[in-house]
Amino acid sequence: MTNIFKRLSVLFAFAIIACQPNAPKEEAAEGETIGNHIVVTTSLLRDMLENILPEGEYKIESLMGSGVDPHIYKPTRKDVQRLREADVVVFNGIHLEGRMGEIKDQLAKKQRVLTAGDAFNKERLINSSEFEDGQDPHFWFDLSMWIDAGAHLSEALKELYPHHSDVIAQNFEQWAVSMKYLHRDVEQILAEVPSERRVIITSHDALSYFARSFTFKVNSLQGSSTSAEFGVKDVKDMVDFIIDNNIPAIFPENITSDQALQAIVKGCEKRGYELKIADELYSDALGEAGTEAATFEGMVRANAHTIAEALK
Repeated sequence: MTNIFKRLSVLFAFAIIACQPNAPKEEAAEGETIGNHIVVTTSLLRDMLENILPEGEYKIESLMGSGVDPHIYKPTRKDVQRLREADVVVFNGIHLEGRMGEIKDQLAKKQRVLTAGDAFNKERLINSSEFEDGQDPHFWFDLSMWIDAGAHLSEALKELYPHHSDVIAQNFEQWAVSMKYLHRDVEQILAEVPSERRVIITSHDALSYFARSFTFKVNSLQGSSTSAEFGVKDVKDMVDFIIDNNIPAIFPENITSDQALQAIVKGCEKRGYELKIADELYSDALGEAGTEAATFEGMVRANAHTIAEALK
């Protein structure tokens, strides 16, 4: 019954979009002015565009705020209206926004829709059976890929807003340099973690790109999508893995409950093994306003410090 209601809600949103009057989706014609209202799906994308677009010139909103899980996010009627009223809509893509696929397809017929994930061919993406096309969408944790996604969106935005193309290009270059420095700083923070302890265990695997970039391994109960299910055997297998590999800590995430991790800790306790639940990692969404993790750069640094402190 629950699945029926979910399906009906998507169809309802689908119908709202389909009934809206047509709007041009092609690039700006000469002399045409495109509005400055941009709606993005995630807080990560909002942070990127706030750094790339001229400050104070654009209204940039994200549908999903801090701590919101994009894999299971279901847009409300108000969300659909916000998407329809936007001049430009930006998705992460690669099925991160799992319940918004049909809505995205309908929007693309009538509006200017950009997709960050279109920057990549399949060879650069990590395979993941949990997603429809078999690729892991959490590419932002490979900072070189995040830069390339920014380059892809910057080129599209320069075409849509040619009067700001020079500023967009300059802002992108500055932002890209800051991301390269961020990668270097994270390497330095993580340098104190010995190779035999470079294993990150979470409930859902959002960190495969991070692991590939910084020479870690990741193990999780749910794989790359929080919509995946796990059972008693999965918990037992994880307990075995932790004890066999002498793992000191596991990591909750800001978008998921730590209930599954608590079960792992209890399983370890029954076998006389002490396991720590570390501070939470920020995965698919930024942290609350006013915290270090409220920006993308702060989020990545916070994660690096949390991992280093728990595993060193």
